[in-house]
Amino acid sequence: MMKSCMICHAVRNRINNYCYNTGMDCVIHHVEPVTEPWSGERLDTFLTSFPYTKFDEFLAPSRSQIQKWIADGFVMVNDMVATNKSRKMKVGDNVALDVVIKRELETPPPENLDIEIVYEDEEIIVLNKPPGINSHPSYNALTGSVVNFLYYKNVRIPIGAHPLRPGIVHRLDKNTSGLMVVAKTSRSMATLMEMIKRREVERIYIAIVFGEIPTDSGTIEARIGRHDTDRKKMAVQVAEHRSRAARTHYRVLERYPGFTYIACKLDTGRTHQIRVHMSHIGYPVAGDLLYGGRKAQDRIENKLKDMSKKKAGYQETEQILHKVSGLISSDDVHLLHAAKLSFPHPLTREPLSFKVPPHKKFTDVLALLHEMPDREVVDAF
Repeated sequence: MMKSCMICHAVRNRINNYCYNTGMDCVIHHVEPVTEPWSGERLDTFLTSFPYTKFDEFLAPSRSQIQKWIADGFVMVNDMVATNKSRKMKVGDNVALDVVIKRELETPPPENLDIEIVYEDEEIIVLNKPPGINSHPSYNALTGSVVNFLYYKNVRIPIGAHPLRPGIVHRLDKNTSGLMVVAKTSRSMATLMEMIKRREVERIYIAIVFGEIPTDSGTIEARIGRHDTDRKKMAVQVAEHRSRAARTHYRVLERYPGFTYIACKLDTGRTHQIRVHMSHIGYPVAGDLLYGGRKAQDRIENKLKDMSKKKAGYQETEQILHKVSGLISSDDVHLLHAAKLSFPHPLTREPLSFKVPPHKKFTDVLALLHEMPDREVVDAF
């Protein structure tokens, strides 16, 4: 890894865009002033706040990687090389990271995965992805993705802007199941991506969240960016230079003691958007270990404490909630499913619409909740 030469910021941006689009080395050059909240923090901790996704959408360096960059001389404080990872930050310090990340991309291998083909023609293929499968490979994990499955099926897909994401125009998180469309030609890939920008692609998700949402519908509008300290997470952020606008509409389908069954529609497609937004308003997706949907048993015990044991149906509710807790805690699959996908065909403009039921864990939890004495049906999906 070589330290890049000092060139102007505009030229760096052009180089970085070229590197990103071709899968070549990634140039990172960023300067961040230390502000009051970071005063007294260690240098390596402060560097976790840098907007790495500005240089690569999936770049989230670990603390050990950041410490190696410091030790190797790629970090400067006030125009002086700083190699002490424990150095305390002061308000007004200017911290610069100037580094090149080497990338050696391999072709993802074909892999037979349990993915359903819902629709296919010469231009597009629509898939029903189960939980546990990535939408595309990453630099560190070349297997277990939709792309590997498409290669196994000998589906012709265009490389497009990134060699690890051929044909991919939108993504689902690894443990989010449901519908996604993949382009089979370059023209359809460009058209679909433009349709997504123009909001011509309608994506409806269903989810089971913790808590009882009091309003029947609502809109969550909050910017999303990388979490300040946990590089695996996204978070609601205020600063525009560290986040992107995000809007989620939700409507309640049913309410139960301790849970709400909802449908969500996206106006934007930020990483982890529904999961971050629902957690932000206090109703995390059940089973989502990253955003507050863990400890189902504790949540259920707290709910039962709030209920009167003398209330009709209490014992039945208690039994059902404990069963639900066991199902939610049985694995790390969260209860979020891309249930409906509608868009004009990228070539013919024919209206297309697809709908698929959720996976077994989701339907098993929903079936138990439907047995609740206090089930309230609000809307239908």
